Parts: sequence; C-alpha cells; structure tokens
Amino acid sequence: MPEQKWAILTNTGFPQGVHENLPLSGPEKEKFDLREKYGPCMKELFYVDTNIHPGAWAVEGNWWLGPIPKEYAHPTHIHDYDETILFIGTNPGDATDLGGIVDMYFDGEPVEITSTCQVFIPAGVLHCPIVVKRVDRPFIAVAIANNSHHYKSTPDT
Repeated sequence: MPEQKWAILTNTGFPQGVHENLPLSGPEKEKFDLREKYGPCMKELFYVDTNIHPGAWAVEGNWWLGPIPKEYAHPTHIHDYDETILFIGTNPGDATDLGGIVDMYFDGEPVEITSTCQVFIPAGVLHCPIVVKRVDRPFIAVAIANNSHHYKSTPDT
C-alpha cells in the first residue's frame, strides 16, 4: 500500500495517562480515578488533544456497556470553555434509540436522556455527574471540548 500522507491525522486508542494531569485534587481526584473501577461497564475508545495533534480540540469517546451508579460517576465540575457531548445509540433499526437511560446533571438538576442526542454545555455551567441508570444495548458517548485540552475545575463551594 502506498504511503498515506494524511494518515498521521487519524488517532485510535486511548493513550495511557491521559487523565493523570487533570487539575483535580482530594476527593474529586479520587472519584475521577474510579474510572478504572468501571471494569466491564465502560470501554475507552479514543482521545485526542493538542498534545497528540497540535491545534486539535480535546475529543474523548467511550462505549458504555453497563450501568454506572452516581457514587462512581464522573464528578461535578465546570469549564471555562464550551463542551458538547454526543450520546449515540447503536440500534441499526432505530438510530434514535439510545439503548439505555442516562441522567446528566446541570447545576444539581438531572436531565433524563433516552434518545440519541447532542448536549451543548456552555462555558461556566456546572455539570455532571453522568449517571448511567440502565443499558439495554451498548451506546457511545463522545465529549468534544472547544479547547485544546479537556480539563475540569471543581466548583467553589
């Protein structure tokens, strides 16, 4: 096969240590580290940011295979940049069917997600946890940060 000039712009896999330098500390950092304990409930598909491709936005993709209770969910946080999360069902017979039930919290209030959708989170909006209440069919979640790195700040309380 001839050399593919643009192949360098593709990214597969989830680099080791990608979450090690997040500016979280104390209980929030410990809660975030529980991602390793999700076990068979979540599969990290891909991640890219400016460290991998200079100038790229931070994009992370995960395949959700089972429920994630609130106590293990991604912690509440805030960004100084916009973020979009795509929840994508995998039912080829009904693309709108998420295949599960997710509660995503905004400023402490849950929003139930049951369909394939896009969620826009403006800069400065307190969000998460993302609680995966039920999985009937695996689905994909993709977080896109309008920033070169995907970092979180814990809310001032």
